[in-house]
Amino acid sequence: RIIVKGGIYHVIQRAPGKEYIFVEDSDYLYFLKLLKKTVQDFKIKIYCFALLPNHLHILLEIEEENLSLAMQYLFRLYAVYFNKKYKRKGHVFSGRFRASFCNNETYLLTASAYIHINPLKANLCQNLRDYRWTSVHLYIDKPKESFVSSARILSIINKDQLLASRKYEEMLLFYAATKGKVIMDHNSFNKAIRVGIGFLKEAALPSQEVNLELLISQLKSGKRLTTPESQKGRKYVITQLLARGYAHQEIQGQLKISRATLYRVIKSNE
Repeated sequence: RIIVKGGIYHVIQRAPGKEYIFVEDSDYLYFLKLLKKTVQDFKIKIYCFALLPNHLHILLEIEEENLSLAMQYLFRLYAVYFNKKYKRKGHVFSGRFRASFCNNETYLLTASAYIHINPLKANLCQNLRDYRWTSVHLYIDKPKESFVSSARILSIINKDQLLASRKYEEMLLFYAATKGKVIMDHNSFNKAIRVGIGFLKEAALPSQEVNLELLISQLKSGKRLTTPESQKGRKYVITQLLARGYAHQEIQGQLKISRATLYRVIKSNE
């Protein structure tokens, strides 16, 4: 993981197998209480989140190099609560959390959109407003006092927060129509949004994603990777896509790799 002061990260954590992280409304509420406490104790900023029954997404910024400590604190306290409440033993989460580094405004904006449409993508709702356990209401409704800060991401769209909020909702509706499938190619996504809605400042385009798109196109060529550099490139791409929430089958199809290859990369990161 690339951990830097002031870094912004898309964090994903999942339940093991077919287990659940959240069962009742009180579970979601308790996790949010712990998340707020983590913000205070570790001096982090939360930009958005989505809590689903079997996994969760958090987009956050750290002031210090303490991402692992903060997330371990958060997930450990919640695991203790969950096991005690449901009189169970064992792991509540599926190993270490995944974290994808957001290195520019374009990625930050698209990551927030991806997070907010997750309930729709998981068929948990028909309308994003109907799902309670995300921060989307702080983006598309009237501003409210919260430990979640929407201003940073909305300002990427427009300095006028009300206008930015309306444009952000338009973006989500466009994005939701594809259920997030266009996220694989950030440049195409950004161009489609700009042409179809015209909400994004020119300063945020084009995307410079640490050559992630270039690496994906090279991996798609099907050529055998024999050098250490090319193998590291494949590992980096797979790690980034896993951190962004792609299913194993999606990654195998996009990169033209076998299940065994993907499994080896995942195991090497554990």
